[in-house]
Amino acid sequence: IVVESYKMKVVDVLYGSVNGNAEEIARRIHSELPQHSFESGKFQALCEFDSAGFANESTRGDALIIVTSTTGDGDLPANAMKFPRQLKKIKEVNPKALESLNYCVLGLGDTNYENFNNAARRVDKLLKGAGAKAFYYRGEADDGVGLESVVEPWLEGLYPALSELLLKSMENGKHDQAIKQNIDVAVEAEVKKMIMEEMLTGFEGLPVVLDPLVKLDVFSEIDFPENITYGPCLSEAVRDETVYEAAVVGARLLTDPELTDRRVWHMEVDLSESNVKYSPGDSIAIVVENVMEDIDFVVKHIEFPEGFNAESFGVVKSRESDRKVLAGACPLKDMLKRLVDFHSPLKKTCLRALAEYCTDEKECKSLLNLSSKTGRNEYSSKVKSGELGFLSILKDRPSCRPPLELVIDQLPRLVPRYYSASSAYSVDGSVFHFAFSVVHVGNSGRRGLATGMLEDLCRAYSSNDSKDLKVELVVRQTGHFSPPEDPITPYLMIGPGTGVAPFRGFLRDRRARGLFKSSECGEVWLLFGCRHEAKDFLYGDELKDYAESGELDQLVTAFSRDNWVEGNPKVYVQHKIIEYAEQIGNLLMNNDKSRIYVCGDGGNMASEVQQALIKVIGQFGNGMSESDAAQLLKEWGHAGRYLRDVWYWN
Repeated sequence: IVVESYKMKVVDVLYGSVNGNAEEIARRIHSELPQHSFESGKFQALCEFDSAGFANESTRGDALIIVTSTTGDGDLPANAMKFPRQLKKIKEVNPKALESLNYCVLGLGDTNYENFNNAARRVDKLLKGAGAKAFYYRGEADDGVGLESVVEPWLEGLYPALSELLLKSMENGKHDQAIKQNIDVAVEAEVKKMIMEEMLTGFEGLPVVLDPLVKLDVFSEIDFPENITYGPCLSEAVRDETVYEAAVVGARLLTDPELTDRRVWHMEVDLSESNVKYSPGDSIAIVVENVMEDIDFVVKHIEFPEGFNAESFGVVKSRESDRKVLAGACPLKDMLKRLVDFHSPLKKTCLRALAEYCTDEKECKSLLNLSSKTGRNEYSSKVKSGELGFLSILKDRPSCRPPLELVIDQLPRLVPRYYSASSAYSVDGSVFHFAFSVVHVGNSGRRGLATGMLEDLCRAYSSNDSKDLKVELVVRQTGHFSPPEDPITPYLMIGPGTGVAPFRGFLRDRRARGLFKSSECGEVWLLFGCRHEAKDFLYGDELKDYAESGELDQLVTAFSRDNWVEGNPKVYVQHKIIEYAEQIGNLLMNNDKSRIYVCGDGGNMASEVQQALIKVIGQFGNGMSESDAAQLLKEWGHAGRYLRDVWYWN
């Protein structure tokens, strides 16, 4: 094989990720680049665009690949939120700074979301607006039907597009030389690939084993290095946030005790330590931990560095720089407790890596099959049935004993869980109220990690065992999902189930500020839905009181199981929108500042509520067509008149 003295073209990869999907695909691309004759350049979160030197042609690679998911109601992930501001700043300093930047974008979304792949579309638009050039089409994967169906074909076309771009950009002499080197390196890569395929016969399309991003330094407490200090052991999802400790100061069950499968709790925590004055619509992100039973099981089934155990200490560092400490110094058991998710489905690249640590051939091949194209259907079915979490993999394959460093490097990150304020600072001060529904996972009897932890705290508080009950959290001030400042503005709130929580906060603030006393105040409506008025009408007595006092002009309820006869359709909030079409139409169309707020399940509820609103707008919008009504509602969304705070259950 001939090796020419020519510098390979460098390709950078950036990501914006919520639950690890986008980051994992970005890592895969970054690791595969050398196989296609490119040098792997920077690999960082999109929020580091500016600090990583992308504004300067000399400090960035020859091409940029961006993989980003979409969160919330079409928003950028937290680790990409700063990107638009950074891009704006770069353009202000040097309008031509990015004109030589060649990029492409792969988006991960879900068609259950209204703003499908909005983050990827926004990133693409911003870069084009800054003068950068897209060398490959924007991919838009849909988690609703399976990301692979778009991601795999997009990746197959990516590398030829890169080759065409980067070879064309060279001078003729270098072009010929690079082609020669590309062919030679490709031959070498193909030889290695053939050897690997011979070893892994029968498995088509196995992913590469990812290059590690972290390294683990371990030591005993006795040998604790002088230059190392105890540090926070926080998941990557909250590592750059300010994490506060808040005392639990209130808890009560909101649903009938007989509803064992649909329990909803009201919880109160004291944010006085944070000195944050939250507003209606703001939220907190609860930091979660793995339970000790699961941690003890994992400890018995993984390998620790020789001579060390779960009680030893460690520091997680970036492989890019020893100076970049990601977690610790702290006990290794704490890393398992706080950094990684044992239950979320493992990505194929992780399954591929775990296969190498199975001593049983059958167990090894089962993981290889799941990670290959051949096992695509089996992988999808096991994701849906919850059989692809790390705990499940270890329980079903006892010969699999991966090293701790790989576990920390490749398992999904523990992400915080978000809860909207059901309180108002004007009434409740630093005490933040929120409501949560206890999640039950499949038929296992296991509760959700966050809601199980919170329910245990609520039960302890309710039983007067309230000593030192605390949670760790991050305060998120949204600024946009909040009631109008002008009391003249009319608004409609739609919040079935726990979606009513922020609207309780709206109404508590409205009462405290006396915004309902003037005859000029705009109308305020609330549509609420649940199964039974007597069993799960959350905050029912309080909401009725607001309606009776005039602070709430109209409380419309939909109890889907009360007086319901099997075989007949159930009544939900979207049906109530149609039932009250004339009044709602007048509220929305007779004031050019009226607002709509929707909170709750982002699946069927959010989409069906939107369709009902479109019908009402069309009916009372001077005879406009349904498509025109849909466009108007979309415009209201851009203008801050149609606001949604929705979530999706996987």
